[in-house]
Amino acid sequence: EPTGLFLQLYFSNSFLFKSLPIITPLFAIFYSHFLYLYNPIEYSNLL
Repeated sequence: EPTGLFLQLYFSNSFLFKSLPIITPLFAIFYSHFLYLYNPIEYSNLL
């Protein structure tokens, strides 16, 4: 399964694992802005 392999590689890399708390909020902010700009109806449903 490609997804499982990707996660295994991702979490085996300690640098990525340490930066995960930084990456996750940034991704969440980026994704919410993306939703807001391109799909405001779905964004309002999300809230």
